Amino acid sequence: MDEDTHEKIQARCYFTFWICFFAGGFPASADTLYSNTDFSSNSMMGNSISPGMTVQSFTITQDSTVTGVNFSAVTVDLSIPQLPMCFPSPFGDGETCTPMPPIELPEMVTLVDWTITDSSSGILASGNASSFSTTEVASTDTEAAYQESFSIPCLQLSAGTYDLQLYGAISGYGASWESINSSSSGPYGLQMLGTEDAPPTTTTPEPSSFLLLGSGLAGLAGLIQRKLAA
Repeated sequence: MDEDTHEKIQARCYFTFWICFFAGGFPASADTLYSNTDFSSNSMMGNSISPGMTVQSFTITQDSTVTGVNFSAVTVDLSIPQLPMCFPSPFGDGETCTPMPPIELPEMVTLVDWTITDSSSGILASGNASSFSTTEVASTDTEAAYQESFSIPCLQLSAGTYDLQLYGAISGYGASWESINSSSSGPYGLQMLGTEDAPPTTTTPEPSSFLLLGSGLAGLAGLIQRKLAA
């Protein structure tokens, strides 16, 4: 093999290696594995997750890896009035008072504990979510509804039904897991995100493949015999 041919083969090998590395090195975007809402309608009713616990079941139809959660949250829009700030008048005629703006408490959820369980094995995974993606989807004079999103460590689940528990939430003045209808007893707005695992495949060689394999072996045997005869 001459030097130019060797360099060309080496270059092709490096190119193939990096293509495979980058193709397998980046995860696919998350799919919606389960959803009972699109977050477009809001009941402004729910069950407390601050400090109470609320449970919603979800079903995975295929073996999957769960990586994230979207849920509906309702929080209280609370403003705390402040007393005016008053000072004695320099002219000795009473006080001079300056009105103070109300204290606006943050509405969105900033922390929540979560647990995923099933009926046979109990707790499968749990954690504390403190990094959220928050989108306000509705509001009134006293409440606001949000789509709250957080990620969880990759959790492999077989096809089946599971429970997600949310509790210990921290927000401005309490938070509830919003119901998707007019009842505070649920079901509660939920989407489970992740990727479906590819089902195992079994490849059966076609007859033509066996024919090609046999022809190749016969040719290789003939080549070896000619080499030995020479």
